[in-house]
Amino acid sequence: MKAMEDFKPWMNKKKTKVVYQGISDHLDLTGISSFPSLERISVYDAKRVLLPENHDWSGVSTLEFSWEPQWAEVLEQRSATETLIYRPTQEALDCFNCELPTSEEGISSLSLSTIKHGVIDRWFPQAFSASWVKIVNSRTVDLSSAGPFNSIGLLDFRYVTRLSGLAHFTHQGRVRAIRLEDPLIMDPKEFWNIRTECIKFGTGRKENDAWLEEIWEQRPKNWEEKYFISSKFVNKKLGRTTWEETSQLSQAADDKAIAYRFKAAMKG
Repeated sequence: MKAMEDFKPWMNKKKTKVVYQGISDHLDLTGISSFPSLERISVYDAKRVLLPENHDWSGVSTLEFSWEPQWAEVLEQRSATETLIYRPTQEALDCFNCELPTSEEGISSLSLSTIKHGVIDRWFPQAFSASWVKIVNSRTVDLSSAGPFNSIGLLDFRYVTRLSGLAHFTHQGRVRAIRLEDPLIMDPKEFWNIRTECIKFGTGRKENDAWLEEIWEQRPKNWEEKYFISSKFVNKKLGRTTWEETSQLSQAADDKAIAYRFKAAMKG
């Protein structure tokens, strides 16, 4: 078992962070109370973590860990403005029945990584609010059984292979902006029903181009005010004839429209 003595925490005046990189069956953090002004804990590589009992976590602003039930006590103290959870379950998300605390920049961030299919159904609790929710590195994400929640500024999907239920999810609570980095959309007929102020969808998949062509004539009247889509089919429809031209247009859209709207969405 890795013990606290094995750590060499980075220290800057009154701030401390504990970063563990490696693979261990057990990681003992019971001696963490000896660290003054603990600011960040990053131990997501550890398979099992032993935490101190009745510890005050109020100074910790950044948490990165693999989900285990004992982390619920840490999350309930609601101090972290930036949280990354590997292999989360519904039990983990049930801990967030609140508006997440924000950083000095006014941002609260929750990242969910390596989600196993079928372990999450209701998703976020009814009182959940966050500036930025990132769902990353997951093969299948199904939001079709999500329940009501309060609000999300930016809902961000990265390295997600298959995605379904997004339209349903956006009707359960307010989602101001969405970024989709090339997931395979499993329920394309619902694509135009996504409720949000701004959505960026970039894809190089032939499967996505196929359904975009099928639903193209059903697009809303002012769809370009909300949907920013870059794909071979859409680029051709919009007169983007070369890869260089497409790249330039996409970058310009990012810089002048999407980036600004994403920042506005996260700030609420």
